[in-house]
Amino acid sequence: MQVTLDFAHLVDLFTLFIGVLFGLLMIFGYPNRQSFCLGMFLLASVLKIVSILLAATGQFDKNPNLLFLPISFFYFTAPMLFIYAHRVTGYKNRLKFWRHLIPGMLEFLLFSVLFFLPSATKTQIFLSDYFMVYYVLSIVYRIFYSGLIIQYVDQYNQLVPEYYSDAASHSLAWLKRFSICYIILYLFALHLVLKSDTFAFPFKNLTFSIFFFLIHFAIVVRGISQAVPQVDEEGQLPSLGETTAELNERAAQPDMGSEVVLRESDFMVLKAHMDEHKPYISPDLTLSNLARQVGFQQRYLSQLIKKYTGHHFNRYVNGYRIELVQQMLLDPNYNNLSILGIAQEAGFHSKSSFYTTFQEIVGTSPSEYKETLVG
Repeated sequence: MQVTLDFAHLVDLFTLFIGVLFGLLMIFGYPNRQSFCLGMFLLASVLKIVSILLAATGQFDKNPNLLFLPISFFYFTAPMLFIYAHRVTGYKNRLKFWRHLIPGMLEFLLFSVLFFLPSATKTQIFLSDYFMVYYVLSIVYRIFYSGLIIQYVDQYNQLVPEYYSDAASHSLAWLKRFSICYIILYLFALHLVLKSDTFAFPFKNLTFSIFFFLIHFAIVVRGISQAVPQVDEEGQLPSLGETTAELNERAAQPDMGSEVVLRESDFMVLKAHMDEHKPYISPDLTLSNLARQVGFQQRYLSQLIKKYTGHHFNRYVNGYRIELVQQMLLDPNYNNLSILGIAQEAGFHSKSSFYTTFQEIVGTSPSEYKETLVG
C-alpha cells in the first residue's frame, strides 16, 4: 500500500519528529522540573499530529478502530506550558499546579474509554456536532491559557531586575512572544475549522503547518537556553518563588508592623563590599547572593539600594560593571580584548544587555565611547 503525503503533512511529520525528540530529551536529559514541564508540553502538543497524519493517509476510513487514540491532548498542552512558566520562575506551590491539569486528565480518560467503543459508534461520535463543539472549545481553552501566561510573564518580568543582575537571561519575554504566536495560530485554526466544518482541516493548510513548526522549534531553542532559578545554600529558591501577585501587593504596601530604618551605615558597608570584593564580576550574582555576602535580609538590601541610589538591584550592579568596563578600556593591559570580551570580564553575560545598559548609563554606544578615548 502506497501512502502519499503533501508538503504540508511532510512539515507536520518533521514537526512531530523534532517535538518528540526534544520533548524526550527535556524530560529525561535535564535534572530539573522546568525542563520536564516543557518536555511534556512539547510531547502533548505534537502527538496530536499522529492523528492528523492517520486521517490524511486515509487510515481512519480504512480502520475506524484507530479513532480516538488517547494521544490528542487538546486540554493538556496550554496548562502544562502555564505550569512551566511558574516552575521556571521558582513558584513552589505544587498543589495548585495539579488543578490546571484536571481537564487534561479527564480528557485522557474520556479518549481512553471512547477508543474501546465499537468502530461504528466511534465514527458516529467523531462526525457528530458534539465532537466539533468539543474541539472548538478546546481551541478557546488554549487561547485562554495563553492569555494567562502572557499576564503572568508581564508580572514576572517587572520583578526580574529586583532579584537578578543578569536580567536578560531570566526574562521570559520569549515565552510571552510565543504565547502571542500561539493565540494567533489557534485563532487561525478556529477560523479554518469553522469555515471548513472539518476537525482535521487546520493541518491541511500549509501556512498553518509551517507556523506550527516554527513556533515549536523556537520554544525548543529558547527553552533549552532559559536560565533556571538559583537556589541558596539551604536549597531554597529566591523570593520569586512567591506568586507575583503577592510580591506586587507586598511591594506596594509599606511595612506597617515594624518601622524598618534604612541606615546609611549599612549602605556604606554594602559599598565597601562592592569596592573591595567586586561581586558584580560574577554574571550570576543575585540579590539573594549579595544579601548573604553582606549579612542583610534580601528585602532590606533591596530597599537599601533603592533609597540610597534610586535604582533597583539590577541597575545598581550594572552601574559597577559599566564603570569597570570604562576603566578596562583605558587600561592598555586589556587592549588584546574586544569590547565584548571586556564586558564579559566585567560580569555581563548578555551582549544585548551590555549594549543596552552602556547606552543607558553612559549615553553613547561602547564603540563610540572607545573612539572618543582613542581620539
